[in-house]
Amino acid sequence: MDNFPVYDILINQINKQNVSKDLTAAQKTELIKKIETLDDDGWESIAIIIKMYEKKSEQHSDDVLFPYGAKVNSMNGASHNITLDLLLLPIKLRHMINIFVNMHHAKLESEKRMGGM
Repeated sequence: MDNFPVYDILINQINKQNVSKDLTAAQKTELIKKIETLDDDGWESIAIIIKMYEKKSEQHSDDVLFPYGAKVNSMNGASHNITLDLLLLPIKLRHMINIFVNMHHAKLESEKRMGGM
């Protein structure tokens, strides 16, 4: 998990933007709606992004399966059994997840259009 290029792209983008303000209420609402419709690849990527962010932070703890209050509801192999509370995530991480979810949804929509041809 130490090498996840998407994470590097996201953190570089956030650092360039010098993010300090939180997402707006409208952005959070839209993000929640999009997260709820993610496929397993999207959920798995979000889990990796969260773990990598925590691992590279000063608050890293090897004792925590998922940081920032995230909970695994089931261990049946489906990654979308993770529950997140956006308000418990650091602001930078919220922005990273927002960017990722928008990119992932655009990819899914593109694949859907291509499949319909």
